[in-house]
Amino acid sequence: MTLGVPGKLTATALTGEDCNGAQAFLLRTGRFIPQQKRRKIVSMTPEAYENKKWRGLNNLQSALSRTKLGDHHYGYSSARYNKFESLSDLLEISLIVLENLDEISYSGGVNTAKEMESLADEIQYNAVQLSEISCRLKNEAERWAQSALRPIS
Repeated sequence: MTLGVPGKLTATALTGEDCNGAQAFLLRTGRFIPQQKRRKIVSMTPEAYENKKWRGLNNLQSALSRTKLGDHHYGYSSARYNKFESLSDLLEISLIVLENLDEISYSGGVNTAKEMESLADEIQYNAVQLSEISCRLKNEAERWAQSALRPIS
């Protein structure tokens, strides 16, 4: 089933047909979702994506939405996979593990436990980095507010 502008795929319900390779990808990666749990794949307009990305931070979006992040934030990764996607994947994998503990076979033994601990360590490392960014942002917000709200002399 296709919805939207004729000739353009804007939303597709996965009903068994191959949707631009989606079914093959899902089968290959083990992410094939049973029919009753499937959702429609909806593509957003660039404007809708930007609004969702900025989370209602309208003033910041207005001031900074055209500003690009420096290359040093992307690290030594491929052009397709960077630390931002890595963080998203880390969160996804962690939640999959936590929500499906009963599905994990005991055949991996100690190695499985070590992998789970490694995952937890990586989350902790990223949490520390995010906490430092949070503190810095709060300090800069206070400094900015004092500077912006200072009486003009």
